[in-house]
Amino acid sequence: MEVKSKINVTIVGGDLKFTQGKFDTEAKTLTLERTPVGVTSSKYIITYNFYSDIGFVLIQNLSGNTLFPIGTWYSYTPVWVNATSGNFKTSVTPPRTATPSGLSVINLEWDVQRIFGPPTADLTVQWNTSDETTDFTSLRSHCKLHHYNSSTALWEFLTPTGGAMTSGTVHSQTAFAVDAFSPFTMFAAVTLPVELTQFTGKKISNRAAQLSWTTASEKGNLGFEIEKNTEGGSFEKIGFVKSKGDAATPTNYTFSDNNFTKTAYYRLKQTDLNGQTTFSKIVTIENDTKNDVISVFPNPILRGSLLNIELANNTVSENIKVEIYNLNGQLMQQQRGVAPLQTEAWKSGVYIVKIVNTVNVVTFRVVKQ
Repeated sequence: MEVKSKINVTIVGGDLKFTQGKFDTEAKTLTLERTPVGVTSSKYIITYNFYSDIGFVLIQNLSGNTLFPIGTWYSYTPVWVNATSGNFKTSVTPPRTATPSGLSVINLEWDVQRIFGPPTADLTVQWNTSDETTDFTSLRSHCKLHHYNSSTALWEFLTPTGGAMTSGTVHSQTAFAVDAFSPFTMFAAVTLPVELTQFTGKKISNRAAQLSWTTASEKGNLGFEIEKNTEGGSFEKIGFVKSKGDAATPTNYTFSDNNFTKTAYYRLKQTDLNGQTTFSKIVTIENDTKNDVISVFPNPILRGSLLNIELANNTVSENIKVEIYNLNGQLMQQQRGVAPLQTEAWKSGVYIVKIVNTVNVVTFRVVKQ
């Protein structure tokens, strides 16, 4: 038996109980306060039916690991969302988002949406051997749950417990601390040349940033192209780091960007010897150039004193231009660099110290006594 929904349905203050058959959402949303009871592999909620209608199941006020008993008209493929609170909405369909060539992909795509709730949740998906392609089945022990990042148009693998957990013809995998939702699928591959385990970046001065990454293993890796984006447009290549060779143990890499003048976004484009490429996640490094100049002193300036300019650590002083103006806007003195300024010729009064670097202007008001 199959019950079909012609409208969006909300069940409040009670349970959806299965005794036999399935519930077909028919492109509608079924809203529940808790997981239905009596669910089995033959009694569940259909979110993709024979007519290609796509529906959803929304469960409110999650508290702990919550089962969403969903599937297609031909296969029970549920999701568990482990969250301390929040409302989550799920469905499962055949693949609808383009996947990269050269990888074995399961014949399913889960749509998990966080309506509201905590920033992260653990996610478990379940599928059957009948949902797999032949090449995926042979590589199942190497499979990983992936999330599609619509901003970068890339599939990004999540941190799993390991390969698939298997019980007969039923398989599952859990990813922890998932912070981006919808959609998800499983990829399986054993020949990926590089397993990137870490990619980080930090500011080392107002003109330089350093990227660091680690691979757990490498095979047939040509190297890493470093790409940078500072204006919200396209990424551009700024360097290349050659692979250190095949390895079954962790390998560390670094790259310095010496043209770091503003907040920038970085990613790695890994290329194997066959020309296939894989992109890393994006790393953001902030750069607030307003802090190049810390202070000018003394203030007030006593008779016979020099005016000193203090810079932030690692700021290149040759890039600094200093200009002194009176209150009438007249340029009184200027110099390149931050050598102490002679003030003996200054008359008593208020002066404006204008300090210009390559991307920023800072002004100070000082008093000459």
